[in-house]
Amino acid sequence: EEELKALPGIGPSKAAAIVAYRQHNGQFKSVDDLKNVKGIGEGVLAKLRDEATVNGGARKKTDKAVPAIKGK
Repeated sequence: EEELKALPGIGPSKAAAIVAYRQHNGQFKSVDDLKNVKGIGEGVLAKLRDEATVNGGARKKTDKAVPAIKGK
């Protein structure tokens, strides 16, 4: 949740909603899937699209960041 709160447009309640959604539905397949979370629409998604990434699990400290896919 702490990492999520660092994203633009994501505060404590949206971060908690993202975590709850992920726990119930599994990992996100794309950044666009965040629109399925209550409280996240096109406006919030546009703010965080350049900084948000999704992957199959937590990164190891040695892993490089995976850039967000733009343009879908």
